[in-house]
Amino acid sequence: MLITTFCIMTAVRRANTYREHVDELEAVSHMINIFMTRIRCKNEPIIEIIEDLCSKDDLNKLEFLNICNQKIKSGIALPIAWRQSINEWKCRLTDKEKSILLSFGNNLGISDEQSQIENCEYHDLQIVQALDLAKEEKDKKYKLVMQLGIFASLTAAIILI
Repeated sequence: MLITTFCIMTAVRRANTYREHVDELEAVSHMINIFMTRIRCKNEPIIEIIEDLCSKDDLNKLEFLNICNQKIKSGIALPIAWRQSINEWKCRLTDKEKSILLSFGNNLGISDEQSQIENCEYHDLQIVQALDLAKEEKDKKYKLVMQLGIFASLTAAIILI
């Protein structure tokens, strides 16, 4: 019975990593869109946007925002704080997806309003493309992993009987 439970729990945990990956990418896209809206409508300083994003419940998966905000408050420059916080963040994003996020942060707050908006649009497009791929992967692999877990647990149960 213990082996059966272990097999199923392992499958559930592995399957959830696909869902968590998609959730993180959706949160990143949402964050970039908030940046774009706040820059376009209010031309708000980037540091104030980051501070406000830290309090949004729908972005709580993006723990790097809190890390970045703390680093900025301690006197570290925005580009360095952004890079360090992303590198410290324990997440499901691939290296390519993290590099998109790093590139986005490298261009924050260093140019005029229109260039900032273009930065947001460009990087959101890249994140949305990565999100589409992650959703496809989740749809394909989630069911497979669950079925393999059930199969492994049934096999273990049959062998033990």
